[in-house]
Amino acid sequence: MKLIIPNSCYIEIKPGPGGKDSKNWALTIAKQYICFAKKTNYRVNIVKHRKDHDFKTNYILLEIIGYRVFEVLKNESGVHKAVRKSIYNKKNKVHTSLCLVNILKVYKIVNNKINRRELRIETFKSRGPGGQSVNKTNSAVRVTHIPSGISVECQRERSQMENKRYAMILLKAKIDKLEEKKLDDEIESNIEDWKTTNRIYFFNKSFVLSKRKKKKYFRIKEIINGDIGKLI
Repeated sequence: MKLIIPNSCYIEIKPGPGGKDSKNWALTIAKQYICFAKKTNYRVNIVKHRKDHDFKTNYILLEIIGYRVFEVLKNESGVHKAVRKSIYNKKNKVHTSLCLVNILKVYKIVNNKINRRELRIETFKSRGPGGQSVNKTNSAVRVTHIPSGISVECQRERSQMENKRYAMILLKAKIDKLEEKKLDDEIESNIEDWKTTNRIYFFNKSFVLSKRKKKKYFRIKEIINGDIGKLI
């Protein structure tokens, strides 16, 4: 079962087309949210930071923890653009960099009870390192979770009941890990909305345009350094 974690959210940041400039911009936006979190007394964890072969940012996932933080940041999703002179272009041409921000709720797996009808339980004689039987009774246990195909076996104890108990503990741990991986995959495969522009940062004109609020904000340096309270 999935349980929403209160007072917590993920900020997912992906660079758009534009090569190194957009990857640098994605990192800048990540730092902006980190600064905002610290100034707002939120806790922040860098969950993932993937880089390419040039050590440029390909993907960032932050976890922000604080009172009603999802409600505070939920409207930050969308494309964030930067219009500025490229730091990678010798001619200093004005370049538009893009990154996509997604604000996501945090889930975790709880009370993931195993349906006994979905299990196949087999018993067999315990075997030693060479394959020879070391027990005359079927004390070893193999438990298979049919829907996932996960199978574990235990022959550490002389008692079949104890081996079954240990096998069930291990099986549940493996199923929980599989479900957590599915949640991670779900986070990274969410729908990407590259059509909705949230904000545009005009560095050459020193202001930020909020497309959502239809309003200009000046003091762009302070905004980049995390002073985004008025914009969210």
